[in-house]
Amino acid sequence: MNGARDESQIGVVGAGLIGMSWAGLFSAFGYETTVYDPHLKNRELATQAVDDVWRSLDSLFDNLKSKRAVEFSDKLDALKASTFIQENCPEDLTLKQKVISDLEKIISDKTIIASSTSSFLPSELQKGCSQPERIIVGHPMNPPHLIPVVEVVLGKS
Repeated sequence: MNGARDESQIGVVGAGLIGMSWAGLFSAFGYETTVYDPHLKNRELATQAVDDVWRSLDSLFDNLKSKRAVEFSDKLDALKASTFIQENCPEDLTLKQKVISDLEKIISDKTIIASSTSSFLPSELQKGCSQPERIIVGHPMNPPHLIPVVEVVLGKS
């Protein structure tokens, strides 16, 4: 496992609507943000989604830090230096467990993985994990960049 470089590196798994909302929010407040999606077909559309989030936030906040460009990758390894990862895969338990397991192999022991799931318990996501205590549910109201409510649920571990 690799060590995270600093606490301002956020990883986002999934470039769908919720993932892009998270990415725009994190980057608007100055976090280095990398989005991983193995099926990212159109980076231009993904970048436009982040720009749309920034415009929404600009109209609401006067104190935004300097926005950072969001990086996009189809390689999971791009998230290895993240100190926090927000997972936004489709609601498929096997897929989520595989992605979490693959992440655990490359990230720091201290990196937290939060899932945006609305269907699964943290204990289901934690099955087979080497460090289940760092896997939580961080389920946002939609869209996350406009509704500042996140349901945080810990698992049995």
